[in-house]
Amino acid sequence: MTSPGSLVLKATSWLVAGRIYAALCALSSTWILAQALELADLGRFAFYIAVIALLKSFGDFGTGQLLVQRTAHDESSIPLELSAALRVRAVMSLIGALIVSLYFWASGAADPMWLCLAALHPLTYLLELTSTVYKNRIAWAVPVAARTCASTMVLFTVWYLAESGCTRPAVFLAGQVVCHLIANLGLHLAARRHLSPHPGGPAPWRPLFLAAIPLGAAAFCQQAYHHADNFLIKRMLTAEDLGLYSIAFRFLSAGIMVALFATTAALPLFSRAHREGGLAAAHARYLRPLTLGAGLACGLAYAWCDEVLGLFGPEFSAATGAMRWMLLSCLAIHFGALNMTSLVACGRTKAVFRIAFSGLLLTLGLNLWLLPRLGIEGAGVARAATELFVAGAARIALTRCEVPLQPAGALRSLLMVGGLFVLGTALSPHLPLDGVFDSLHGLIDDFKPTQGSSD
Repeated sequence: MTSPGSLVLKATSWLVAGRIYAALCALSSTWILAQALELADLGRFAFYIAVIALLKSFGDFGTGQLLVQRTAHDESSIPLELSAALRVRAVMSLIGALIVSLYFWASGAADPMWLCLAALHPLTYLLELTSTVYKNRIAWAVPVAARTCASTMVLFTVWYLAESGCTRPAVFLAGQVVCHLIANLGLHLAARRHLSPHPGGPAPWRPLFLAAIPLGAAAFCQQAYHHADNFLIKRMLTAEDLGLYSIAFRFLSAGIMVALFATTAALPLFSRAHREGGLAAAHARYLRPLTLGAGLACGLAYAWCDEVLGLFGPEFSAATGAMRWMLLSCLAIHFGALNMTSLVACGRTKAVFRIAFSGLLLTLGLNLWLLPRLGIEGAGVARAATELFVAGAARIALTRCEVPLQPAGALRSLLMVGGLFVLGTALSPHLPLDGVFDSLHGLIDDFKPTQGSSD
């Protein structure tokens, strides 16, 4: 019989492999967009992506995590809980889509029809709820295959539109939404074969909705503080500044993939461990390997931020300072993601909400203070401070569950991770990567998309 730890390792391997591919596709798509769009339009596209991310979180309203928490111990309960979760998610997605569509029309954004089509994005994730059966089994091959297909279709769509001469951010955005709809439909068709209609009929949705409120509000706050700098940069600085910042932000999104997907895979295991009184052991088992690897990797990347950003164009080197702060954010997220997942597993959704809301207030305050003084690097500082706060606050909150805080062990772990980060930064300038970047610049010059007229 396969052990729970092996299942999580296998699931994480699937997720990370899929995410590496998705990250490569996303970075390639971003590079194409950086060549096809003016810097201000690239900033507008990044702003639209942030709006859609918030909208998706609002539509989900915590139903995904809550469904796993409620059914991880009993797969037969999935159909009953799923019927309630679908109704909650459908209503919240429609409300969110209406609000965002009205915002796009009222703000006078270009191509409002395309943007309103993109605002329907959360409705495509109604189909994704069915994949809870795979999450509970910690079997991620099919969901990863669906996401891989989505990433491939998005890359092809962005390339095709760029080659066709499209220079309208809203059209690129709507094309990506259609790709995710197709992938989620395929995932739903694959997952529903494992489920049977519950003989009791539809479940009452109100109890699930009430239980989801703290988790849904927390998830929305998490997305809000994750994307707050995008909104404030566009508001307080310029769309061009957001275009520069968006590339560094894209690399942060790729850098936290292990943290996010390892904890996603571990949530069913943590929920079962909490029921059996073993959450502390499960938490400790995954904390050290997750954070030690992040410490070394972030340190090794430190000296090469300028060269990496330069692949997108010489102007993007202006975001080097912000990207270096994001490496510290990435390290903090590897701590924070596991701590927050453990809080969800033990049902401390109100604590999750308080931490996320505090993080949102902190990042808003820091950005309002630092952006006028430091520009986009100030946004990087604010992000790093917020993620460190969230990680620490979540760890303290875990002491009220069955994961007691052991100061000596915590200090030892922090010193080890910090030491690896410092070691990585010391070794980083000496890595023999100059030839690699020279070769990449040569390849990029050969594959730049043709420029056409606006459609």
